[in-house]
Amino acid sequence: MTKDCKIVALTEEIVNKSLADKSITDFEDGIQFHSASTASCDCIITRNVRDFETVRDRIAILTPEEVLSR
Repeated sequence: MTKDCKIVALTEEIVNKSLADKSITDFEDGIQFHSASTASCDCIITRNVRDFETVRDRIAILTPEEVLSR
């Protein structure tokens, strides 16, 4: 089930990066972004693409439908 996904441990480093990153105003979105970034993920899959507009230049932001159509 997880062969195409990475499960990333939440670390103190990720939390601190999320708190310090002013480009992402929602803390939970920051956790998701910095978890994906730390793990060198290719993308974040979300139904709330607008929540990640400020980081689109740093990682691909895809909807579930976009992933399934690939």
